[in-house]
Amino acid sequence: MLRDRAHRFHLGLRRWYAAARGYRIYLLAFVLAVPDMLDALSGFDWAAILPPGWGVKAGSYVAIARIVLGIYIRRLPPPAPPAGGPR
Repeated sequence: MLRDRAHRFHLGLRRWYAAARGYRIYLLAFVLAVPDMLDALSGFDWAAILPPGWGVKAGSYVAIARIVLGIYIRRLPPPAPPAGGPR
């Protein structure tokens, strides 16, 4: 069941990635920049703003997310060229 959800998520992300045009390109740039933003957040001291015990959890989630998301985004295939050929 988890594999089906992950597969559907992956297919949806690939379809959206291939269809990125116009205003969506800015959203795509944001998605591609998320691993870099997580790199910046990995050095942040979460314990200063979160309740006791949650700072370590938040930091570990950010560290794991930046590794997994970076690998996942870099493995996405490039979008297919438009059907009408080059512009």
